[in-house]
Amino acid sequence: MFVCSLALERCRTHIVAVTGAIIRAVGGDLVPWQRLPAFDGTGLTLVPGLIDSHAHVRDAEELRQALRFGVTTMLDMGATEVLPPQQLFALRAAARVTPDMSDLRAAGYMASLRGSSRPRAARPSPHPPFPA
Repeated sequence: MFVCSLALERCRTHIVAVTGAIIRAVGGDLVPWQRLPAFDGTGLTLVPGLIDSHAHVRDAEELRQALRFGVTTMLDMGATEVLPPQQLFALRAAARVTPDMSDLRAAGYMASLRGSSRPRAARPSPHPPFPA
């Protein structure tokens, strides 16, 4: 498979070990991974999953659509008028166990002071630190 490294500014053909949709190793000598099924990626380019770091998620279809475009993680910015907290938590739980949806993380919810149009963080996010 053709793998590009921006840090090294070069592209080469490598063996790539993937398990559970996670890239575990890249290189020429992957003896510990020989038990994995082989896939010939000749002519293909492997890229890591993308992260959408500013999203306002409304439903599961958005997470499915994002995954089709290579976005494996979406960070919801916590606009409660878009999706109430309990629905967001339920959607996040579903995304965690559904392979056809992007992972969903939440930045926390916003609150405004009475008479102010400037939102302020209401409380820390109840989710693990991003990314986990």
